[in-house]
Amino acid sequence: MNVSPERAQSYIVRYMGKITGLIVFVFPPLVKPGCDYGITDIFVLSNYRNKGIANDACKLLFNEFPGQYFVQVIKGDSGAIGFWNNLIAKEGRLLVLEEYNEMLIAYEFETSK
Repeated sequence: MNVSPERAQSYIVRYMGKITGLIVFVFPPLVKPGCDYGITDIFVLSNYRNKGIANDACKLLFNEFPGQYFVQVIKGDSGAIGFWNNLIAKEGRLLVLEEYNEMLIAYEFETSK
């Protein structure tokens, strides 16, 4: 499969003028059918973690791209699960939370401006 800019976009995350991370944002057909968008990866440099930077970056994307999202998280990644649970509770409306397979948990949620 070819991943073109129309299907996936990497966003550099900046905090106080410094590059602090990266978010990979995907569009159909790289998301579950019926969903508009997905976030496949969030990376924040260790010095900048737990400062709300990833949370704020996701909120900017939600405002720019309101709609239905699909996100998968590794079952054992308690930090990522906590992050998505909190973010969705504050910024979205959870539609589906399920075990996607033996390794992943899948979230489907809706955001609006």
